[in-house]
Amino acid sequence: MSSDRKASIALLAFCAVDAVLTKNLPTSTMNGAPGPSAFPWVMLALLAVLSLVLFFRSGSRENEKPKDSLKKAMFIFGAMALYFVLVPVIGFLVGTFVGIALFLRITVKSWPKCLITAGLTAAVLYVLFKVIFHISLPSGFLPF
Repeated sequence: MSSDRKASIALLAFCAVDAVLTKNLPTSTMNGAPGPSAFPWVMLALLAVLSLVLFFRSGSRENEKPKDSLKKAMFIFGAMALYFVLVPVIGFLVGTFVGIALFLRITVKSWPKCLITAGLTAAVLYVLFKVIFHISLPSGFLPF
């Protein structure tokens, strides 16, 4: 049995234990409003679905070399660390653009596709949080 399948079984077991603990939380404290158990149930459902996807797709990745997986994991970790360092310094918009471009570079081999997708995603997130929700975002030394 592959390590992906073992991990997915462990995550499904975690979901089962957490579901038993979550069922004791109140469902709602006010009429029409989600209660304290809403978010844990959504997260458990998402984790269970992703665990099942991992379980059934694990057979297709048997030929991947462990060094390739380790290299990708280290690249992702480095990109996340760079993102967390860059956002306060250069701001949300540019930092998110750089972070998403680096994440996409792992799967998409074309730099133009990475840069266009990263630019559109950063712009949509900026408009969503800054313009629509009026949430203060780190601007860094840049004025936007």
